[in-house]
Amino acid sequence: MPIATPPPVPERFIKSNHSNMSYGTRLALISLIGVLLMIASFIVWGFTSSREATSTTTAREIAEAWGETVKIDGVELERDSLSSAIVPESYRCSAVVESQILHRSIYEAQVYNAQISLSGKMQAIADSCGASRFVFGVSPASVVSIDPLVLGGREYAWTQTENGFVAEVNEGGDEPFQINLKVKGSQGIIVKQCGLKNEINISGNCANPSFGTVDESLYEKPDYYGADPCPLPEKRSVTKEQFSASWCDDNAMSIATYASVTFLLGVDRYQKVERSLKYAFLIILFTFLSVFFAERLTKYPIPVLNYLLIGLALILFYVLLLSLCEHMTFGVAYAIASAMTACLISLYMWGMLHSKKVAGTILAILAVMYASCYVLLCLSTYALIMGALMMFCALAVSMYASVSYTHLTLPTKRIV
Repeated sequence: MPIATPPPVPERFIKSNHSNMSYGTRLALISLIGVLLMIASFIVWGFTSSREATSTTTAREIAEAWGETVKIDGVELERDSLSSAIVPESYRCSAVVESQILHRSIYEAQVYNAQISLSGKMQAIADSCGASRFVFGVSPASVVSIDPLVLGGREYAWTQTENGFVAEVNEGGDEPFQINLKVKGSQGIIVKQCGLKNEINISGNCANPSFGTVDESLYEKPDYYGADPCPLPEKRSVTKEQFSASWCDDNAMSIATYASVTFLLGVDRYQKVERSLKYAFLIILFTFLSVFFAERLTKYPIPVLNYLLIGLALILFYVLLLSLCEHMTFGVAYAIASAMTACLISLYMWGMLHSKKVAGTILAILAVMYASCYVLLCLSTYALIMGALMMFCALAVSMYASVSYTHLTLPTKRIV
């Protein structure tokens, strides 16, 4: 009677050569793979910086074509009979900014239109003889339209000059004035507090205003030693899409100060990609630890080459994120790239170990890591403390998992 031939052993249970590799050798090779992956992440970082530089150059070109920083140098009254100009006794400026995003291909820049209203009252003067010129300092290139000067109840036409506008007037001092104009620009707006008493109000729909100088030349020649040419506003309010700021200054000592607001896009997409790359080491480390524990618990050694493929998938996540965020919002791009990467690695683990439980666990771990990284990217003030707490929790979970694995695989000996 012929002896029955036993069925062949499934291929996944055949002991291969890599199972004979010592733990030390495997850990050394896995560590080498981690180093190579970090080098790859730096290459992606450099590519991201290159794309950011291109985006910055394009945004600057768009801004220059639209208009640069608008600088209102104030008003003054010049008379032939006086050696110095007459500044306003009271000066008020109200600017309402409406920002918008301009696109060129996949790049964008933030620009704005602003409605500006200037009013006040000139100082009284004893000498009323001689011709008078009302001077308004502003870059003519940024002015879209300007209404005639209203001084003492009369209207006067403007004459454009290199540094602004001039109107020939009949009135002397102690006269109220009114100027209305529309401007367009980018980056920010600066208003000189030129009167003895000043009130500046700037508001608009920019979500990320910065109250400070946007013109470094203001700091080069202060009116007196230690002067701050751009003080912070006395009152300010910033919401998700609106802002308002007010400056009130008694400029009796003739110290030239400026109310300034810079309009920012916030942390843009390239900066967020670069920030996410800072967490690449942690994601690679904890993913490799998860795969290593899965390998030990299932008692099926995973080839070192498979660690390399998993690591390449983790690096490819950042390439996907960079390419997607250039065509959509960063949040949507991050969700798509992380979902693709987590599903790819989980299905790969399922194909290797034939274990839905292990694949689901890896998927959950990757989901938590990518979600935690996204939370850190959205934070600014509390990013460091949140990152430290998340790393502590991840380390605690890893230590607990290693202890549990040791108790399951090694005999426990109590030391008396």
